[in-house]
Amino acid sequence: YFSRLRENEIRLRGELATSQAFNAALEAEIRDLDQQLGNTSDERQQLLLRLEEQARAREQFDQVRSLFGAFDAIVLRQTDDIVIRLIGLRFTSGSPKLSAGNGTLLKKVEAAIAIYPDSTIVIEGHTDSRGSDRNNKLLSEQRAQAVANYLVANMGIRADRLTAVGFGAEKPVANNETDEGREKNRRIDVIIKPKNGISF
Repeated sequence: YFSRLRENEIRLRGELATSQAFNAALEAEIRDLDQQLGNTSDERQQLLLRLEEQARAREQFDQVRSLFGAFDAIVLRQTDDIVIRLIGLRFTSGSPKLSAGNGTLLKKVEAAIAIYPDSTIVIEGHTDSRGSDRNNKLLSEQRAQAVANYLVANMGIRADRLTAVGFGAEKPVANNETDEGREKNRRIDVIIKPKNGISF
């Protein structure tokens, strides 16, 4: 009798140890599942935030594009940056001086920049390939700086947000062998760089 009791005690202790081990393993699995569900919830939240940011970025881009007519500018995206190619901007021939009548177009540029209040702005000057590289680069720099100066002086945009750079004929967008191509290559690109750019 006592021997059987002893055997039962040993068996029960073994079953208890097995049960405790099983419970411990189950609790560990539950903790892992909770953590995974929590991570999934965090990932879902991050995805939703990302989608909202992308929707906002698309809305801002559409706002910029709607500001300009077909003869004013072409609005493009380069990764997270917004490029406003000012095809309607005019300069005195061979000069960095802005022609009269550019005020309306530059007012639209101001409105576009206002959509991105924390952005930095790069103003790029470009020329066609006629003339010397040195003169083209200088002219493109001077024209870019003229636009920057105008925005600072007339539009209240802080100078520390603007950078003017000239590339001369280094970055053509059309064939320099035709009049039409050369006209397209003579351009000012206003590049808006949002502080927290979001691709879409």
